[in-house]
Amino acid sequence: MEKGDIPMLKPSKERILNYFIELVKLPSLSRHEKPVAEYIESILDKLKIPYYIDNAGEKIGSNTGNIIAHLKGKGDGPTIMFSAHMDTVGPVGEGVRPQIEGDIVKSDGTTILGSDDKAGIAAILELYTVLVENGVSPSGDIVAAFTISEEIGLLGAKNIDLKGKKIDFAYVIDSSNDPKYIIHRAPSHYELYFRVYGKAAHAGVNPELGVNAIWVASKMISSFKMGRIDKETTFNIGRISGGRAFNIVPERVEFIGEARSHNEQKIQTLLEDVEKKTENIAKENKAKVDFKKIEGFKAYHIKESEPVVKFIISAYNRLGMEYELTFTNGGSDANVFNKMGIPSLVMSEGTHNPHSLNEWVDINDIVKVSNILLSLSGVY
Repeated sequence: MEKGDIPMLKPSKERILNYFIELVKLPSLSRHEKPVAEYIESILDKLKIPYYIDNAGEKIGSNTGNIIAHLKGKGDGPTIMFSAHMDTVGPVGEGVRPQIEGDIVKSDGTTILGSDDKAGIAAILELYTVLVENGVSPSGDIVAAFTISEEIGLLGAKNIDLKGKKIDFAYVIDSSNDPKYIIHRAPSHYELYFRVYGKAAHAGVNPELGVNAIWVASKMISSFKMGRIDKETTFNIGRISGGRAFNIVPERVEFIGEARSHNEQKIQTLLEDVEKKTENIAKENKAKVDFKKIEGFKAYHIKESEPVVKFIISAYNRLGMEYELTFTNGGSDANVFNKMGIPSLVMSEGTHNPHSLNEWVDINDIVKVSNILLSLSGVY
């Protein structure tokens, strides 16, 4: 598109603030996202943008599914998917009373704010609003995926039904900090579950007849290297429980943990080592162990030379905005989309202190995100 073909479109700061405030007031714990879904539907209906709700909610026990909207473009650009999740973390994610101090929006200190990820939702809704109200078609089709239950394992994205849509690039608006950051690398993640079986006995009368499962589990845990294994890999045991009373040799104990790494071979080697250690320690101490690993998400590392990266860099350049490629040690829907074969990056939406009572966002940052989305859509 040549300069001068369309007027310079500008997001409305006032409207973005309104979208955002209305969104954060709505309850939206994971698997209970329907109020937010209904709000998004009302905006899409007003804008006359086609959308559908898939059956992901039925699969995972949510009261709504993912919302997938589709605005047709002129056909001379790539089909882009923008994504943001509807759910927020608990248990202090309901009854949000947003406080506005200048351009800063924060909670009243008794709940989270929910800008993770309602700032992303507001930015996408503003993109659609600007395009429709100005009668401007994007270069290519713009698909929006508003997903459910991201915070409890990316469940909405894992069960999304895109109905065969050919998506060229996806940009997931779901990272804290300044909108200049573009995340092009994220780790693999595994949930780890251990169950150790010993043998019960009276702790005072005949303890020698028992096998203390807690003691065996402690040997296992102390054999692991904990925390940061190397610059790419981390390991943690996060919870342990077991035993029945102080005078019973405990016959069972359970503990759970996680492993993350940007290197798939490293994480597989680590998990194999953990499994061997637990089995050997159990055998040496006349106990048994069940070990289960569940893949949470798969790593991705997209090089700067890849089209999905070059495309967003050109969007920043057209706006004269600074950008920085970076990595995260967390997961997002982008991990799922990349595994599905859709080249995906994560964009920052401006949230600070996410998942905390001190969460806040600068509305100007959401405006910046909306501008970046407009640039990506090819209108300037």
